[in-house]
Amino acid sequence: MSAPCRAAPAFPTVASGWLGRGAFRGTRGRPGATSPANAFVALLTALLAAAGCAPDADRTGTADAAATPPGRQYVVALDLSGSQNDARLAESRRALDRIIQKLSYGDRIVLLRVHQRQAQEDDALRWADTVPRPRNPARPTSLDRERLEAVQRAASSVARTFYDAEAAGRLPTTDLFATLHVAAEFMQDAAGRPTTLVLLSDMLQSAHGIEMSRPDGMPPPDWIDRNRERGLIPRLDGACVLVVGADPTSPNGVAVREFWTRYFAAAGARLHPENYRMLWTGDAPGGCGG
Repeated sequence: MSAPCRAAPAFPTVASGWLGRGAFRGTRGRPGATSPANAFVALLTALLAAAGCAPDADRTGTADAAATPPGRQYVVALDLSGSQNDARLAESRRALDRIIQKLSYGDRIVLLRVHQRQAQEDDALRWADTVPRPRNPARPTSLDRERLEAVQRAASSVARTFYDAEAAGRLPTTDLFATLHVAAEFMQDAAGRPTTLVLLSDMLQSAHGIEMSRPDGMPPPDWIDRNRERGLIPRLDGACVLVVGADPTSPNGVAVREFWTRYFAAAGARLHPENYRMLWTGDAPGGCGG
């Protein structure tokens, strides 16, 4: 058995300073230059790590960070169309506030305004930010908590901008299909995070000849299969879908719910019946492992 190594003291690097999120000031001289003292420290640190003699705090923090899940991605689509009256908009905003309060280290949040007629719109509203992960997830520092709170404040500020916009509650059409294609783009950049797709909407598509608010405005039974074969159903593989604001208490409302259940299944996502809600009365939408 090899002799146990003795912990070595930590050596500070020369002329380093915190500049912001993940940024450090380098040594003086030409860009990228390394002082002899820093080079010696880097070599000594590498040798200690290779021998299993790195300081316990550094080893624990690095191991914990590697073992910790990457967080969750929340893609939230806000329906601000004319079918959303003041009461519905207020309920939608409360649900979004709860989601923002639920954010934790490593989480990413994406806010989208539901599109009107196509995926690429000049006035599209989109925003995203990520909560940095602590170096040691088991012991977040005050700086880690400040970063988390900063993302929460930013998300709340952007949400106010969305809801307070002059167009809120007045947009003439609702293109949920286009919006879901945009959501799929963000899913591709999730960096391993499982995605919760939150639709704060009545789920009444109102564009391209489909008017789900009317019984005769629903797509024909083979619409999903035909559009999947044409490549027009987005890839939402693995996403857990939450709907807040839909009304399944009428025959037409039930038909709308059944359509979206089949649609998301075709897209590779899952929409459980308990996640198709008129309103959310809990602390935050759940049921997706988040």
